[in-house]
Amino acid sequence: MSNPAAPRIRQQRLITCILSRGHDTQALLRDLRELGITTASVYHARGAGGSAAQRSYFAGILEKDILSVLVPKSRADEIFAWLYEAAKFHEPHQGMMFMEKVAWAGHFTLPETAVDFDHPDKR
Repeated sequence: MSNPAAPRIRQQRLITCILSRGHDTQALLRDLRELGITTASVYHARGAGGSAAQRSYFAGILEKDILSVLVPKSRADEIFAWLYEAAKFHEPHQGMMFMEKVAWAGHFTLPETAVDFDHPDKR
């Protein structure tokens, strides 16, 4: 039941890094951009266990930064290895990361007149 008029779907992988709070995620995003990866986002997550003792003791420990990076399948292993080193996952207690297939992804390019959100004076 494929639609011949639908845009061609590119093979992509989603790399998700669950980072201990305090990583320089803006530096990771900047470096990813220099590597030609422009489809990444960072968000913050916080949680605690179910019991009152866990909530009070672990509340600060369970704050995480989540980095999600959408990459072409052809560069997925390269970018995964780079992130592993750049985010220092080889050191204890830095977090975890995983990669998965993406069901749907299409190519999208911003027009030349797009706003550069990294530079507030250019808005």
